[in-house]
Parts: sequence; C-alpha cells; structure tokens
Amino acid sequence: MKYLFTSAILLITGVCHAEAPNLRTVTEQFQDWQMVCVEKDARKQCRINQTLVNEKGGTIAMFNLVKKENGKHLVEIVLPLLLDLTKQVNVTIDKKKTLKYPYNFCNNAACFVIADEDSSLLNAFEKGDLGALGVSPIGKKEVKFNFSLKGFSAALAALTKG
Repeated sequence: MKYLFTSAILLITGVCHAEAPNLRTVTEQFQDWQMVCVEKDARKQCRINQTLVNEKGGTIAMFNLVKKENGKHLVEIVLPLLLDLTKQVNVTIDKKKTLKYPYNFCNNAACFVIADEDSSLLNAFEKGDLGALGVSPIGKKEVKFNFSLKGFSAALAALTKG
C-alpha cells in the first residue's frame, strides 16, 4: 500500500500543481537526471528521475528515486503494460553488472518494479556511465533500452541533502 501511495504521488504531481495554488514545484537538471521538489506549506517532497523515450518521443520507461523518512532510498522503475510478468527486469550497468528484479505490481496505466533500500543498485548507478533496462514483451525476446547515468551522482547528492 505504501508503494501505491508513493507511486500515485509521483505520477500525479502535475495534477496537484494545477489544483493547489499554494503548491510550489522546483526542478533542477543534473545532466541526464532531473530533480523535482514539490513544496506545500512547510513540507517538501523531492525525487530524482529519468524518463526513457523512444525515437518518436513516446515514454517507454521511467526511473524515480525518492529519499524515505529513514534516510534510505527507494527506486521505482515504471514500465509499460503487456510485458511478461513471469520474467524479471534486468538492469545492466556498463555491460558488466546485471541486477534482476521482479515486478511488484501493475495498474491500468503501467507496471512497477520497486527496489527498496537497494545499495547494490545505487552503487552501480553512481559508478556507472551507461545502463540498459531489459524487459520481455509477452511472447517475445528481451528488449533493451539504454539510459544514461551521467549526472546521477550529483542528483543523488542533491536529493540526499534536500
């Protein structure tokens, strides 16, 4: 349930912005990663993210990372529907290290992988330059989407401070 709430907050930030005049959104770019902070009253919620797009500009996946109240980090990978949920999602860093994750849940818009307090993933992201996200559409071979890790360390440092 906690993940559903986090996902809903991350995905509807833009909708809240339109409805609440006392809501302030601040965005900061760190090369290929972006930090978005939403402030309301004295509360501030920040996340870093990267959106993967295809050649037509359509969103194919998204990485979100938030700092939890205990100081640890939660990574959320948002993926399209119609993927083979019996196969794991592969995250490969610099064509060397591959980490495998099961799907946590899907809703009517997307499927989600939650890596909660995963220091292996964060360390690999900080040390890497290029990542590949491997998913398997139903009845097909694995498809890989490349993503950049340029700016991730700086974005993570800013998130940890903020």
